[in-house]
Amino acid sequence: NDDGSVTLPLIEPVTITTRKDGKVRERTFESLTFFRLKGADIQAIAAASKENDTVVTFARSTRTMQAVMNAVFDKMDAADIVDGGKVINHFLTSGRRTGR
Repeated sequence: NDDGSVTLPLIEPVTITTRKDGKVRERTFESLTFFRLKGADIQAIAAASKENDTVVTFARSTRTMQAVMNAVFDKMDAADIVDGGKVINHFLTSGRRTGR
């Protein structure tokens, strides 16, 4: 994307049901948009338990609320999880070089 983010179309869309202020809402995710991680994101990931660090990483990179990402991640196809991991890894291992 023009802003440097990467939009990953999901092989299998995910629909979750959320409740807010007494209203029930159904949301369908057909894609996830990943952004480069910042220092605060790295700290939040490092503070997460080993069982939750992948979901926290996805939540921070997609700028999605943790509770929403928990529900989405639980329903995601394994291939979509692997592809999302590849996008995040790309952000961690590449980017514009600075300095020198």
